[in-house]
Amino acid sequence: MNKWILILVAGCVFSSCYSFRSSTVSNTLKSYYVKTFDLQANLAPPQLAVQFSEALKDRIRTESPLKYNELKPDISYQGTLVEYRVSSEAQQAGEQTSISRLTIRVDVQCTHEQDEKKSWKKSFEYYANYDPNQNLLSVQDELHKQIFTKLLDDIYNQTFGDW
Repeated sequence: MNKWILILVAGCVFSSCYSFRSSTVSNTLKSYYVKTFDLQANLAPPQLAVQFSEALKDRIRTESPLKYNELKPDISYQGTLVEYRVSSEAQQAGEQTSISRLTIRVDVQCTHEQDEKKSWKKSFEYYANYDPNQNLLSVQDELHKQIFTKLLDDIYNQTFGDW
């Protein structure tokens, strides 16, 4: 009896270590390509679109079995960074801002060469808050990292999460 409980517990532990994301990628898919995103957001740092493109490449490379291929990929991505907005949120009495917010929006097109029905085009937006007493330049790298993580999660799940 104890042996079966031990086997059951071990099975649960080992199955929880398996990556759910990798299991959702079809076995027929072998490769991907990410075209460098365009930058149309006026206030964005000039290299932000390149950084986002590289982050998307890294996410797919590290969390899926797909290989990067520029020539004949099974899945390809292209898009545009269209919004980079700083706003004030949570006004306090006396019109003092208590939170500053950085919002980034990207338009993404994913082309699925094997099954056109799985291709999609969608806009993704996310934000991160920061202390209004801080200079944006001093915190923007960390904010970009936080926002990219959420955007990349959404893009990855849109592509591979057949929920």
